[in-house]
Amino acid sequence: MAQKITLEINNSNPIELKAKEKSLQQIATLPTDVIVFLGELAGSKKAVDKLMSNQKLIKSMLL
Repeated sequence: MAQKITLEINNSNPIELKAKEKSLQQIATLPTDVIVFLGELAGSKKAVDKLMSNQKLIKSMLL
């Protein structure tokens, strides 16, 4: 059964807000353990920096 969660996103222009909404909707379809892991990564500045610095490599390998 689907349930709704409301998130408050501050300081976003309408284009950024739509992009975040679409991304969060895609993330919401992932298994819980994957979401928890992504949350752990998101909570680490070092992990986010590493992911972003390797963004092109990761995309080329996986997409």
